[in-house]
Amino acid sequence: MGFRAWLDIIESVCTDVIGPGYRQEHGPVAHPAEGRDDALARSAFSRIETARWDQTFTRTLDELVGLQSSFSYSSPAVLGTRQAAFEERLRRELTAFSPNGTFENTVPIEAVIATRP
Repeated sequence: MGFRAWLDIIESVCTDVIGPGYRQEHGPVAHPAEGRDDALARSAFSRIETARWDQTFTRTLDELVGLQSSFSYSSPAVLGTRQAAFEERLRRELTAFSPNGTFENTVPIEAVIATRP
């Protein structure tokens, strides 16, 4: 059961309930034009080491639905009176996808250590 499929369910519900372009309208500010590594290279902390690994997360239905409330674009403030309907539909569609109520995904993790030369 690939995580792409359950992410697509969340995306579809958000688009239907909040509207197309919901991430751009209610999401965080765009990233700066200068990249992190470039900014660090110019700083006093220009020695950069990076460690990368994959981390697998398993979330329950309640955790996944609750997680949506933590995002700026699907927060209770954005959903307003649509929150109960949003959560009910999300639960219904995710349960149809994974009746056992667990959802797994593997994400790349990156730790950047910047020190003075």
